[in-house]
Amino acid sequence: MKPEHLATQTKSLSFGDLAKIKLGTNPFNGETLGTAGQLPIASIPAGGAVELAGVLESTALAGATDITLDVGTTGGDPDEFIDALDVDGMSAPVFNTGDGFTGTI
Repeated sequence: MKPEHLATQTKSLSFGDLAKIKLGTNPFNGETLGTAGQLPIASIPAGGAVELAGVLESTALAGATDITLDVGTTGGDPDEFIDALDVDGMSAPVFNTGDGFTGTI
């Protein structure tokens, strides 16, 4: 069965954007986030699925930082796609480390 529609969504966030999210501000529109530290960046339609979730650090962060990312669903499991990614320690892109991808059958 062929999927009727495949969509790719990407978001680019700077260090400044991440700092705003941590403080509870949406860096795209300046609005207050419902939960500080959680930014909805996409929606999965009914019947939809996520096949690949990845994080790429395109520019190394300078100085002392402490950034840990989780990527998942706000209504379900906030780390089901990427779990506890230490951005400071990245040396290569990271994909599918959350429990939605790494569980056993």
